[in-house]
Amino acid sequence: MIDGELEAGQTLYYVLGASATQTMSVKVTSPNSDVYLGVFGADAQVFLTNTTQDTIWSGILPTTQDYFISLTASNGKTSYSLTVDIPPLQTSPTPNITPVAGTFDPVATYGNPTFDDPMTGGNINDWTNPVTGLLPNTNFIKIV
Repeated sequence: MIDGELEAGQTLYYVLGASATQTMSVKVTSPNSDVYLGVFGADAQVFLTNTTQDTIWSGILPTTQDYFISLTASNGKTSYSLTVDIPPLQTSPTPNITPVAGTFDPVATYGNPTFDDPMTGGNINDWTNPVTGLLPNTNFIKIV
């Protein structure tokens, strides 16, 4: 939160960097609700102009760039409090894979194969059961 004062008709600018897809929420409060927000990007895209006399704005940012917040006082000298919230981007979880010691020998576990598929077929239908039309789903192989 930032606190300050503005003279009548004065506009003050703040700049901050943010990333595409982040959500930014901005709120300004003043004793007489006479400080108005403007929000725009460095690429000149306007999200909110102070002429609408709004005191709150929230949106998803379209690009990674600098964003400007303007505060404009209307009638007289006034104090204000500015709050900007930009939560961090969510990161994808990192897989936690623990290798198992030793080696797996399918012949030792299941015995010699009774069928050999050279996988030379051109489509998934080469794997379907000719009776049921379903893909293999057994204790030994599962394709979904």
